Amino acid sequence: MKELLQIFQYIQKYHEDNFDVLCLTLEFLLVGQDKTLSAELLISKTKEIPQSFYCYLQKHNLTHKIAINSDLNYKKIIKLAQNLKVNAQELEDFIQTIALQKTILKLYDYATPAEINMLVCKLLHLQKNESIYNPCWFLAFEFKRTSQRMSIFWCGYSS
Repeated sequence: MKELLQIFQYIQKYHEDNFDVLCLTLEFLLVGQDKTLSAELLISKTKEIPQSFYCYLQKHNLTHKIAINSDLNYKKIIKLAQNLKVNAQELEDFIQTIALQKTILKLYDYATPAEINMLVCKLLHLQKNESIYNPCWFLAFEFKRTSQRMSIFWCGYSS
């Protein structure tokens, strides 16, 4: 989890909104899992993030809406992210660590935002009928991917 927090804190230096920082952290982790794309991004000569980064997110039905600060060194993040093997427990612990600081970070009180839910499902490669428990705020959220869309269940009621 140390590396996840390092990535989060590095991005946080360049972005004020910590929800955006969390989304960007998870997006970079997802992109970092693709070794071919990571290698392509690392050899890129441009300071700006290549279009292939955004195309990869779109391929996973994720729309990137956050303008990444041009001073952020994306290669530094990709180098860290490409070597991380993130499992469900580490991701749960990471999100819980970030969420527990929500008062300071101004994150959501009760629910994990849909954007984060989708990124978690993609990062963990959840398939139909697989789920992961989200202990955020102890409200028994469950990420569940059904068919092509993900539903969030809370105490047995879908939302």
